[in-house]
Amino acid sequence: KVRTFPIGRRNVIQHLEQKPTTLHERAFYCLLRNRTARGGVIAGGAGLIRQGIMGEVIAVGIDVDTAELNLSDARFRDYIPPGDQPSGIQGAADKYVQYIIQELKPLIDARYRTRPGPESTFTAGQSRGANVALYMVWDFPHVFTRAGSHAGTFEHAPNFMARVKQEPKRDIRIYLDSGQDSVSDVLALRDNLVAKSPPYVIEENL
Repeated sequence: KVRTFPIGRRNVIQHLEQKPTTLHERAFYCLLRNRTARGGVIAGGAGLIRQGIMGEVIAVGIDVDTAELNLSDARFRDYIPPGDQPSGIQGAADKYVQYIIQELKPLIDARYRTRPGPESTFTAGQSRGANVALYMVWDFPHVFTRAGSHAGTFEHAPNFMARVKQEPKRDIRIYLDSGQDSVSDVLALRDNLVAKSPPYVIEENL
């Protein structure tokens, strides 16, 4: 099910003033708050699209599989690349990404006014979501070429991170930031990317 929500300042503020009650409402509230208050329509500096500085964006948020009895385990499974197994849960991000590529993205491209090419298809996530965002651009650059990673918990995917360190550079751009909790892992990833040959260059493709 795809839910359309007009991202206007007044509409966003009115919605965020309502208290969510159900699981779906809380998930959407969190998504809306994070994507509009941090660089979005109600954040400081908003209006870049109206000013023509930035192009229009269609943001698609994907809910966790609520058919699962343990939602936390479902997130681990979907957000951790295959080959890693934190807390005894085998990562299955490959299946999650194939669902996005084969089912969700074609639906969005057919229904909305998108630019479907990889140069216009970005992904972003926070915490474990940052892991899968990086995985999506690293292993599927023919579909995604930009990744935003906020406070990635990269210690949950040591085998994938070893691959990123060892494998050749991809023609992608990566945004990294972090709070104190995950800063050492994020800085280690940055240093690995900068050390590649040719390197990722800060403020150019990193």
